[in-house]
Amino acid sequence: MFTPMEIKQTKRRMAMAEIPAGMAWSGIGVTYLTGFFLLLKANSFQIGLISAIPALCSVAAVLGGFLLHRWQSRKTWVIALLAAFYLSHAFLGTIPYLLRGYPAALQVYLGLAVLAGAYILVKINDVFWYPWASAIIPEGQRGSFFGRLMIVSTLVTMPFSYLVGQYLDRANNAQGFLIVFGLCGLVGTLVTVTYARIPDVRGDSNKEQAFRLANLSVPCHDKGFRKFLLFAGAETLATGLCGPFTTVFMLETLHIPFTLIAVFGIIYSLFFIVFVVVWGYLVDKYGSRPVLLLCSAPSVVVYFLWIFNTPQQYYLIFLIHACSGITAAGVGVALQNQLMGVSTGKHSTAYVSVFQIVTGVVGFAAPLLGSAVVQMHRNITVDVFGFAVGQYQVLFGMAGVLSVLPLFFIVGLSEPRGKTALFILRNMLMVNPLKLALHLFSFHRSFGEKERLNATMGLGSTGSPMVLSELVVTLDDPIYFVRREAALALGRIGDRDAVMPLIAKLSDENANIQYEAAWALGNIRDEQSIPPLLECLKSPDPKLRGYAATALGEIGASVAIEPLLERLENSQDVFETTCAANALSRLGYKKALWKTLEQLVRSDQPVVRRQLSVSLGDLLGEQGSFYRLLNREERVYGEEVRRLLTRMGKAVDRRWKPKLGTDTATRTMDGLKRVDSLYGEKRYPEALREVVGVCDLLFGPEIHRYNHTQEIGRRFLHELLSQNEVLGNRVYWEECLVSIYELDLIFHATDV
Repeated sequence: MFTPMEIKQTKRRMAMAEIPAGMAWSGIGVTYLTGFFLLLKANSFQIGLISAIPALCSVAAVLGGFLLHRWQSRKTWVIALLAAFYLSHAFLGTIPYLLRGYPAALQVYLGLAVLAGAYILVKINDVFWYPWASAIIPEGQRGSFFGRLMIVSTLVTMPFSYLVGQYLDRANNAQGFLIVFGLCGLVGTLVTVTYARIPDVRGDSNKEQAFRLANLSVPCHDKGFRKFLLFAGAETLATGLCGPFTTVFMLETLHIPFTLIAVFGIIYSLFFIVFVVVWGYLVDKYGSRPVLLLCSAPSVVVYFLWIFNTPQQYYLIFLIHACSGITAAGVGVALQNQLMGVSTGKHSTAYVSVFQIVTGVVGFAAPLLGSAVVQMHRNITVDVFGFAVGQYQVLFGMAGVLSVLPLFFIVGLSEPRGKTALFILRNMLMVNPLKLALHLFSFHRSFGEKERLNATMGLGSTGSPMVLSELVVTLDDPIYFVRREAALALGRIGDRDAVMPLIAKLSDENANIQYEAAWALGNIRDEQSIPPLLECLKSPDPKLRGYAATALGEIGASVAIEPLLERLENSQDVFETTCAANALSRLGYKKALWKTLEQLVRSDQPVVRRQLSVSLGDLLGEQGSFYRLLNREERVYGEEVRRLLTRMGKAVDRRWKPKLGTDTATRTMDGLKRVDSLYGEKRYPEALREVVGVCDLLFGPEIHRYNHTQEIGRRFLHELLSQNEVLGNRVYWEECLVSIYELDLIFHATDV
């Protein structure tokens, strides 16, 4: 086991090693290798080998497997193999001078042989490097770690690649490539200096078995790994098909100079850097599968965009490189994370080797297939909608069609974390990504109490489930206010992954955190919360019982009806009483109407009356309809009531008069007018009595046969009046408004 300090130092030193590596790759990448072999007069088949040979060299991972068991030290082999790899590229530039006077074909094939040797070394190096890194870097940190490595390397590569392009535009000859390859190869060897300071990891015979060819069958019997291999193979086929031919297309068809190609590379790198952080964060949080799906789908469009570029107009190449940077970052981080996940354990070498073999064989075949497509269509030029479609356009179209294939295999991948690509995409689009990134950065860099509080509030303001893990961690912050903000934010976000951490906070040492946790669980509305919230109803703290009651009502926990009724009837705490009434009304338990009415008539507190009247309104009519009336009536005092009463009066005059008779209809309309007048004068006891009188006029037993709404409503109005008379006609605005609301409900439930 490594200490946190050793892990931190290893991350920093591996990131530092990417500086000379990035400088080296700025001159020995595919673009400049393609230019070098074009200088040597390589044909399409030989150009295809530039990508095919490095891919085929992945088979060397088998040899690496044997060496890994024989030589237990990881670090020694990584250092030796990397040094040889970079020095091989330095030697590559000397070939035109060593074989001066020899046929160009011989120079090309020797160059390809050197390239093959270099990539054999680096593929063997991968077999040692992955177990070394995965033994030091903990699993939950690998996505962001790889993202950091890629960022450092890319930042270094961008300016140096541009300088190399500038130089080769002026010295596009053998001497120019000799200097570029020589300097880059020598600089690359400096990687070993940094790696020498990283702790070594030696093989553990208890965990690893001696590598045998028979071991290669173990990964093949792993269903999950087979699906991963199918995706990796299909992805390699689609991306490898074009191989170096995009560079050839830009150099020979579009006549783009090396410098501008380097600028395109910088655009690619900039988007790569930004999104490698995003994808690394998402991979660590949600796994590789959804990220692979999100990043593989746009590739289909990117390949087709290549078709519509001409020597006069190639502006789409800017867009192509931007999109490619975004998608390549995600695929790169996710694939690395998947591979590192299988690079530990008894058969780690076999898993890595099988992956290298499959991707190597497919990667070897793909550019050769691409070169065959180019050769077959070299004399074809077709005009399609004003665009000349030739050999390279056919190749790009074929790559676009094949890039659909990996999508089918990603769907088959399974990961325990269970989040979908749609979930991630939806939550990436629902917030400002820059704002989200800034708040996350601020959170991970906040150490003081005030900074942590502000950072937590910032994360909550995003409303995105993507900050869930950070907020869950913050639930255990030593500062009460930080924990409180985290609980509130989790409730507002409403993601079910927060349920169990919030349940744990129901027993927090601070009572206010318990309240906020109960409120948050009510907002999330997950049935897992019901048992612990029912336990909270037995708490000695009436406020916690109130919050738990509200949460149970929000969730719709019908099993809570009996304990809620008991709290409504026996509680001495007004907050708990109103919460229990509200919960029962949300559960639609109509029998709670009479107990709630008793509590309303008893109370003389405005806030309590308001809340209980809303609960009564929900029990009498539709959920929320009385609350809307109450809010409107507060804003335009008297107008909403006048509208209801006027509407009833007009209906009596126009439709009900034949049924009621002229005398009764006239008295009813007069009664409605008196209700309006008394209500406007705030004479609520008289207004309530008049409402009951109008109700009896309209719905006496000699006139109508009762339905349920009429029966309950008429009984409710009489109970409301009689209970208030017992208490000395202490009728308040909320009660009067409820009576008018109920009269309207009865009126509309009557068929004349």
